[in-house]
Amino acid sequence: MKMKNMKTLQFRTSINRSPLRISFILFAVLLTCSGLSPGSLAQLTPAPDGGYPNHNTAEGEDALFSLTGGFGGNTPSVSKRSLATQSALTTQQRVRQPSIVTRQATEIPPTGVKRSGTAAAQLNQRLPFLLDMTPPVPAGQPAPGSIDAAGLGGNRRSVDGTAMLKLLERRKVNPNAANSSTIPFWSDSFTYQGLTFNYRMVGTDPKKGSTTTVIPTEIIPLRFVFADGSVFDASTDIIDGQTPIQGIVNSPIFQNYDFVLGGTHVGNTQWADAFQRGNFWNSVSTRAPNYHVLLSQPTVLPTQTIMVPADKGTVFIDPVTSHRYGIVDSEYAFQELESLFDPLNIQTTSLPIFVSGSVYFRTFRGIFVGIHFATQRQSGVQTYIITMYDFQNGISIPDTSVLSHEVAEWMDDPFIDNYTPGWNFVGRFNEQCRLAEVFGAVDRLEVADPLETTYPDVIVALSSGGNVYHVVDLAFIDFFTRNANSRSVNGQYYMFQTGAPSSECVGQIPVEEQIVDFPGSLFTDLYGINNHGDVVGFYRDQNNVARGFLFTGHSFSTIEPPGSVFSKAIKITDSGQIVGYFFNSAGQHGFSYQNGAFQTLDFPGAVATLAFGVNSAGDITGISVDAQFNAHGFILTGGHYLSVDAPFGNQTEVTGINSLHAFAGVSYGGALGDSAYGFVHNQSGFVIQNMPGALATIPYTLNNTGMTGGIFELSDGYTSGYVNLFGYFHQTTFLVLGNNDLNQIVGLNYDYGQGKYVGVIGTLPLAENVH
Repeated sequence: MKMKNMKTLQFRTSINRSPLRISFILFAVLLTCSGLSPGSLAQLTPAPDGGYPNHNTAEGEDALFSLTGGFGGNTPSVSKRSLATQSALTTQQRVRQPSIVTRQATEIPPTGVKRSGTAAAQLNQRLPFLLDMTPPVPAGQPAPGSIDAAGLGGNRRSVDGTAMLKLLERRKVNPNAANSSTIPFWSDSFTYQGLTFNYRMVGTDPKKGSTTTVIPTEIIPLRFVFADGSVFDASTDIIDGQTPIQGIVNSPIFQNYDFVLGGTHVGNTQWADAFQRGNFWNSVSTRAPNYHVLLSQPTVLPTQTIMVPADKGTVFIDPVTSHRYGIVDSEYAFQELESLFDPLNIQTTSLPIFVSGSVYFRTFRGIFVGIHFATQRQSGVQTYIITMYDFQNGISIPDTSVLSHEVAEWMDDPFIDNYTPGWNFVGRFNEQCRLAEVFGAVDRLEVADPLETTYPDVIVALSSGGNVYHVVDLAFIDFFTRNANSRSVNGQYYMFQTGAPSSECVGQIPVEEQIVDFPGSLFTDLYGINNHGDVVGFYRDQNNVARGFLFTGHSFSTIEPPGSVFSKAIKITDSGQIVGYFFNSAGQHGFSYQNGAFQTLDFPGAVATLAFGVNSAGDITGISVDAQFNAHGFILTGGHYLSVDAPFGNQTEVTGINSLHAFAGVSYGGALGDSAYGFVHNQSGFVIQNMPGALATIPYTLNNTGMTGGIFELSDGYTSGYVNLFGYFHQTTFLVLGNNDLNQIVGLNYDYGQGKYVGVIGTLPLAENVH
């Protein structure tokens, strides 16, 4: 399976309702006895784009991960940087003690206290927005847009296609596998916010001295024949006085150029080698003066013809320049190109570069102009590049600038798995990192991407051999690490300018995911996981009725209190105690289940009770709704109900509790307006825990290390999951509803293959390197 790094037009779900009217605030009331119907279709809006000419970009991201650190073992220490020690953080503030009122529970009746039908109806009428955890369903995979005169579907823009790549389920390659061959590479790491990020780069480690690495390189000209008879041939078409193949071979990508960066001469050498020498100048200028990573003078292989059926491509003429371009379906092109490796005798130790000339590639979300890939072949991992070569006045970035982007990023992220804490575009100060903000995805160590919005400054002209070629500016490594002192030439953070490292922002921590799908269900959601790996949640049957279940890793069993018409299992302890809530003819109740026996939970005087958390001592947290339909948190301990009201809004919901008696929840309403404040309560009192820049932060779970997880929503409607590790927020690839002490989280994601929501078990790579 191939992993792809591309830019493409991408959409994200935008929910144009406040957090209190979407399905993310925690108390749940049935709108019908059979359960809520699925939410309305999400509105899809174009994501922000990059900044190359005419909004084209060169390539993008995939989402696997390579970070370590934190707990140092499978069983983390509960005292390791717990939330109790983090009051100094700007997003976590201590406030006054809550109002906690003790009420005696005379008995926890096994079948519950009946509520009047009138009260239940009033509750349904008053609170139609309350949680059923049925998020809006994406409209599905959109078909390719129509091609306008410019060929770009009317948008004329393209951005990173991380979400699209995730949907295509690209698998991680393994260059370290036994008997696997690939290009030479070296490894190192950096730490940030208590996590360690590993990376691999082409060549050898410059800290170890002068070594020259030469990568065998092939150039494969592509000839596209379209259904209307149009032909585009990178080996014969003339662009700015020479063919794309001639332009690439004669450019500083392969020919030496005297590179002087900020007044410092870094070498008379190739483009990417000059960048890498400048990147690690602290080593090159001292212990490794003859360090080089070079491409061999390329072998130009025979032109390869690709026949493009009418449904796989189209041709258009740019009305501004009258240049003619082709567009080919990307998946069709990938299959055709990867089928050429064996017939052309391309080795995994070489770098093949496919040159498309004036032909773009189209995904179902948009257009891209250049890509670097890593794909698993039988003999090892094959890295390769696809690049356009456009006119200097064309609609893309000119001549070799696309290839300069791809070659540099191939050198510093060859296997497309050098993940970073996230970063902002140069000169921007968004609270959410670039891709985390746009897609809920991870930013990798892609050295050209951060400068895309700085066009035209990002494009640099180089005169060579009587011609002018163009390259892009690049970010040095300490732009990503945020080291205060850059190790690169002149202490710079970019190749052609001084600049500064990325501003602080919230990035995404991707996880290894396992899908859990209840057999025959319309919808599956996971809410809790214990340290044995047992998970609980609910599914919707073919009648759209919600039913609680337990999954032990090999078998499912339903968890439904007697007489229930709707049930959800929410959390589970290591001893097997399960809590949740259900609806019957008398109303809505919490429940506790253990050893085959159910107990119904009803907060005294409440019209509805929901149990959301439980710890090893059997203390239970949840939500009670009073006769005025106000939500209050509660803790049930030793047979006593404690009412908990946080000092923020006028509504409180307590969701999770750990064995140290810290609990988490959310407060909203009243003075908070449309905002919702997440909080953790520990020995220091209430600690606000809000995602930076979020309108609403909703913690759903809290483990014994102090790690929380939940959901947040930005003011523009963007909604995603998160975890808070060591006091720092990280986005996740799915909505987080539960966690355990072994770096596992559970929740909800949309499976585009099945066209429905499924439960997800995710493993955070904190205990060991994933490389």
